[in-house]
Amino acid sequence: EVSLRRLTVQGTVFLARGISDLRAFETTDYTFATSSVTVNVRDFIVLSSAWQFAQAFLLLLVLLIFPYIFGRDVLALVITPLELIFDRVQSIAANPFSDLQTSEMRQSKSYELDLIKESLNRLTKLLQ
Repeated sequence: EVSLRRLTVQGTVFLARGISDLRAFETTDYTFATSSVTVNVRDFIVLSSAWQFAQAFLLLLVLLIFPYIFGRDVLALVITPLELIFDRVQSIAANPFSDLQTSEMRQSKSYELDLIKESLNRLTKLLQ
């Protein structure tokens, strides 16, 4: 709600409610030649403050949740396959003549990981 607090047209005061209950930033003064008006904009300021608080809260929420989701994806798509490949290479290094076609060689959901596992199996067969 916008309310007029003071209205003066060509030196004649039509409305002269006090503005002492308002802070300086809750009023807006418009002046043109000899006319002036003072408008109460408290409701707009309250709405603007609520909107800015909501934006800050949303930003905080995004900044807190995004690293968790990103970390989970990195773990599933990068770290775990690399650990599997590392374990496979270490087992081949420990015993190059072992048969790696056991239950350890299960199919994964990653095409690239399956290619690397198959390449390591071929390398092991060449060493045998």
